[in-house]
Amino acid sequence: RVYVSHKNTRQKTSRLNLLAYQESLVGISEIRSWQILKNSLTELQKELDLYFRSTNSVIGFGACATGTVFQRYFNIEDRIEFLVDDNTKRQCLYSPSYGIPVKSPDILDKNSNILILAWRHWNSIKPKIVSNALIPLPSAQNYYPSK
Repeated sequence: RVYVSHKNTRQKTSRLNLLAYQESLVGISEIRSWQILKNSLTELQKELDLYFRSTNSVIGFGACATGTVFQRYFNIEDRIEFLVDDNTKRQCLYSPSYGIPVKSPDILDKNSNILILAWRHWNSIKPKIVSNALIPLPSAQNYYPSK
């Protein structure tokens, strides 16, 4: 986190002090914390590689900013056939930078292989999933809907 101002022009607020305190509790300024994060991301990359090797076609669920960043970080944008999203304003459009088509979730069937890119909304997405899915974060887990 960066806090910038001209010298003595702004006072630190209680909110800023609270954020700094919370960050110190989780060790955000300690190299060990970043090494743990790097190791977690390396393990997730391995999980994603296994997932993509096990299937010919993957559909991304969630045409969201976090999904776009996720695709770019793990270099998987060319491995996703298309995206689906509940938001009708995103359907029939394309993802930024990659041009991946965004469709309605109605297109999903029991043979779809789904990568959940909107993992923060998993609880609302879950009832719509009729096939196997991989939820990558907070830790990779496979989801198999009950038949």
